[in-house]
Amino acid sequence: MIKTVMRSLFGANRFGINWFRPLPSSYVAVRATRNGFLYVILTNVRTRNWGRKMQASQANQKVYKRLNDREVEKNDSAPAKPSLADEKVDSLRTLRNSLIGFAPNASKLAFSAIASTVMSARVHRPGANILLEGQPSDTIHLIVSGGMARYKTTMEGGRTIVWLGLPREFANLGLLWFDKVNYGMFALGQTRSLCLSASKLHHVLKEQPDIAVAFGWLISAENMMLGERVQSLARLSARERLLLFLCETGYRSHALEEETTRGLGDSFEIGVTQAQLADLLGLTPVHVNRTIQTLISEGMVARQQKKWRLLNPAAAWREANFSPNYLHPYKRTAEPQDAAASGRF
Repeated sequence: MIKTVMRSLFGANRFGINWFRPLPSSYVAVRATRNGFLYVILTNVRTRNWGRKMQASQANQKVYKRLNDREVEKNDSAPAKPSLADEKVDSLRTLRNSLIGFAPNASKLAFSAIASTVMSARVHRPGANILLEGQPSDTIHLIVSGGMARYKTTMEGGRTIVWLGLPREFANLGLLWFDKVNYGMFALGQTRSLCLSASKLHHVLKEQPDIAVAFGWLISAENMMLGERVQSLARLSARERLLLFLCETGYRSHALEEETTRGLGDSFEIGVTQAQLADLLGLTPVHVNRTIQTLISEGMVARQQKKWRLLNPAAAWREANFSPNYLHPYKRTAEPQDAAASGRF
C-alpha cells in the first residue's frame, strides 16, 4: 500500500530510494527506510535543473542521517581527555607508584624511559571488553582506577574469571613476550588505564636492568597468586575462600604504602558484582551471599556497596591461612594483632 501511495503522490517507480516532485519553489525529498519510517524533508531549490536536484538530494541525505542517527561505538573504550602535558606527568607518577616498591634503586631516567612507552590513557565503561581471548595486541594496560578481570571461555561459551586486577597493577604483562595471550579482559566498573606499548617496553627493559628486575618480581607475585587461588578452589571451604580473597585483595590495595601494617583494617573497594565474585571463587551466587551475611553477622567483615572492611584482620588471616609475603619482595609483614574494633567507611 505504501508503494501505491508513493507512486501516486510522487510518481516514483522504485521503492527504497529518494523521490522528487517539482513544486513551484521547492522540492520534496522523501526517504523510505527499512524499518518502515518515512522522512519528508523540504529543501528550497529554486530551479528544476536535475543537477541542482541531485545536490539537494545529497544534502537531504545528510539531514536524514542526523535524524536517524543510530551510531554505535566501534569500541567499548574511549580515550580520556586530559591535556598531553598532564597525561605525561600523570603517567610518570602512576608508573613510579606502581614500581618504586619493586625497584628502589631505579633512577628517574629509568622511570622516564618507561613513561615514554605510554601511548594513551583510556576510560573503559563497566563490562567493556578490553582484550579478546587470543587476540593479537601490542597494548599493556596499567590500571589507574577501577579494575580489570581476566577470563577464559570454554568451547560451549561458558566464562570463568581467573584473576582480578586492582589500581596500580599491570593487567596483561604476558604481552611482553607473546603477541597474544590465552585470556580475555573486561572492565570492572568505570575503569581508567594507561596504555603502554609492549614492544617499546620490552626494548626499554633490555636497557634498564633495575626496572627489568621489578617486572620479574611482578610476574612472580602474579604466578604465586594464581597458585594460591588453585589451592583455595581445591582445598578450602566457601568461607575460607572468601576470607582469603578479602585478605589478599585488602593487602594488595594498600601494599604500596610506606608502612607495612598500615591500612590492613582500612576499607578497600572491589568493583565486582556478587555473581562475578561467585564465578571467581567457584561458588554459586546464593552460597556467596549466605557466606557474606554470616561473616557480617559475626563481626568479621563490614560491607557498604563496593567497599569492604576487615574488622578483625588477625582472625581473618589465621582462618584463611593467609601470609602476604609472596605479594611483595621487600616487605615482610608480621601477622596483625587481634582487633575487634569496627569503624565507619
